[in-house]
Amino acid sequence: MSLWRLVARSTWFYWRTNAAVLLAVVVATAVLTGALAVGDSVRYTLRRTLEARLGHVEFAVSPHGRFFRADLAGDLRSALDCTVAPVLRVPGMIANDDGSRRVNRIQVLGVDERFYAVGAGTNPFEKALGEGVVLCETVARKLGVAAGGEVLLRIEKVAMMPRDVPLVSDEDRTTAFRLNVQAVADDSAFGRFDLAANQAAPLNVFVPRVWLAEKVEQPGRVNMLLATRPKDAATVEELNAAIGKVWQPADAGIELTRLEQRDSLELRSRRVFIEESICDPAMKADAGAVGILTYFVNEIRLGDKATPYSMVAAMGAADVVPRGMKADEIIINQWLADDLGARVGDSLDLKYFVMGPRRKLTEEQGRFKVVKVVPLEGAAADRTLMPDFPGLADVNNCRDWKPGVPVDLNRIRPKDEQYWNE
Repeated sequence: MSLWRLVARSTWFYWRTNAAVLLAVVVATAVLTGALAVGDSVRYTLRRTLEARLGHVEFAVSPHGRFFRADLAGDLRSALDCTVAPVLRVPGMIANDDGSRRVNRIQVLGVDERFYAVGAGTNPFEKALGEGVVLCETVARKLGVAAGGEVLLRIEKVAMMPRDVPLVSDEDRTTAFRLNVQAVADDSAFGRFDLAANQAAPLNVFVPRVWLAEKVEQPGRVNMLLATRPKDAATVEELNAAIGKVWQPADAGIELTRLEQRDSLELRSRRVFIEESICDPAMKADAGAVGILTYFVNEIRLGDKATPYSMVAAMGAADVVPRGMKADEIIINQWLADDLGARVGDSLDLKYFVMGPRRKLTEEQGRFKVVKVVPLEGAAADRTLMPDFPGLADVNNCRDWKPGVPVDLNRIRPKDEQYWNE
């Protein structure tokens, strides 16, 4: 019997087994081929989604609750030799013309031509005239509007102070605008831009950056930078180093000013309170540096006499505060001493608000012993010790106060008004 005849007869004899093996091979091949095809399809879909959301963006600077110079984008572009787009992002709400449909929690993006350069998209504002808005496809579909229609856009004015600070007003800080829809941005116009890794389509609304900055009272400032890959590929560490070289105090919301009367320098923050990450290095830079914390108190009382609504400053040892001063001791100026009839050794009761859960204000009280009365001159009369509290520092008289805490303006006396003005 020849070899081929043996093979043929063996194949026929074991045909059931061989058929099963052949079928298994066919099924396995189909499964592997399908898996590879699906894998390629998934990778292609993910790549397309990534390109639609990020375009050519490789790096982003997006600090929470921070605003910096829009010119920082140009400084960083020169340092890295790449395209950098400044973006102003704020939350908002949008409704159609008659208000029958609306979309909440939208992302309002103030952009310019550089945004579309990093996004590899066409600029829908290029031929736009006047004020206008560009909607992403998802928002346009939810509102049932198209290019040429009209929408009502409501945005929130930006508060520099954190929301959990008692002196921040919780009144409605939103403002609304009726705008024409310039275009509906699809993927080719970077309409799906989103830094977050969400599966849901982003709710983007685009407006001119300069216009938005003026409306939220942040002219010349942004809170996001988008950058393409530098020509000389850089690591995150190198990018942070480049940012550090062009970063200015104004980008951190702080300013350094000279106090001529006291022959000293003062570091202030646009956010009123300075974070430890800034305060600690500043304190270490000069052995004579002194930290100051000023707060609004509701009342200072001695017996049956009370002075309403005052500023109390806590500070380190300096020309006013002696070393060794205890936590329950206080120094007052001559005006307050005369108003209360207070002398050294008396105990004053201070009432002030603290914030609890859900922004609930609770009035607390502390007792302090008077250890010194100082004349109303020099550091004791320095108005700059009071930060720029919104609703307090930006008004001309006490009766125009609008702080974020309840105040009874009827308690303010003519002598208090005179003291405030002086």
